Amino acid sequence: MYQPRMTSSAAFRITAQSAALHFLVDGVCLCCLYLMAGGQGETSLMALFLTYNILAFMTQPFSGMLADRTNGSQRLLLGSTTILLLAVTTAACLATFGVPEAGLLAVAVMLGIGNSLFHAWGGRIVACATANDTRALGIFVATGALGLAVGIVGSSWTLLAIMLIAMCALTFPSILPVTKTTTTSRNNQERFSEKTATQCLILSILLLYVMFRALAGEALGSYVTKSHSVMQTLAATAATGKVLGGWMAHHGRRLTLLLVATAGTMVCLLWHNSGMPVALAGIFLINCTMPVTLYWANASLPGREGLAFGLLAAALVPGYLLAYIV
Repeated sequence: MYQPRMTSSAAFRITAQSAALHFLVDGVCLCCLYLMAGGQGETSLMALFLTYNILAFMTQPFSGMLADRTNGSQRLLLGSTTILLLAVTTAACLATFGVPEAGLLAVAVMLGIGNSLFHAWGGRIVACATANDTRALGIFVATGALGLAVGIVGSSWTLLAIMLIAMCALTFPSILPVTKTTTTSRNNQERFSEKTATQCLILSILLLYVMFRALAGEALGSYVTKSHSVMQTLAATAATGKVLGGWMAHHGRRLTLLLVATAGTMVCLLWHNSGMPVALAGIFLINCTMPVTLYWANASLPGREGLAFGLLAAALVPGYLLAYIV
């Protein structure tokens, strides 16, 4: 299905760069949000995080279509980094001179948009550069969980500055070199309207499964008391599951992996009162499925890898909301 047009070393470099940026982007966003949230009332906090999450997740299908339309152009990465840089600069000014509510929401909007653009760009370029290799997909998505944990647990202006500088250092010098080696899938020009009913059905099932995965992950995490060390352990477990799931899926039997991991997760959900080890086992198992669903989504939408990534990301939100309702 995919015909990569770059060497394995170039594909590895793009995967490594994108994974590192994923860690930094998510870390910068959450670190900035938590710094801005300090001292705010409950209503302001809810508005702040709701605005960010809606923009960061629900707009990813649109960001994905933009990434596909621009053929994975590095301008999308440049735009994302510029917006995030502006958001942090605004947050620093607000912290120095006061933090009116309108300013807080403006920062949340910029963080959400910058985050959305990056994820669409990163998900697409890794899939195309590596010929939809589940190992690379697993590595790319894994680092985001680690970045979230670091940004929350270690939130400080010093950490934010370090991560922002590192993000810019990885982004700006690499714009031209990466552009020259960007690849696309063979069917890049295929129109979405020409997809078969079977492909659309598969994609619909994947979206429903992603909702379930978000619900299961949130439910398992809610069964343990959140301390800084526990949050780091949960993030490390989720990241390990994504990486190992990608490696296992690479050797075939993706459906078997999905079914076994799902069954194991269901058992952990039923025995959630057994404590931390069971919760960690469930979180590990359910995250093993992430590279599999992303692989199949890309395969269902050849040439629309940005849209595939964005749709799966948006599907997480209903699952998270259900976890708080059920």
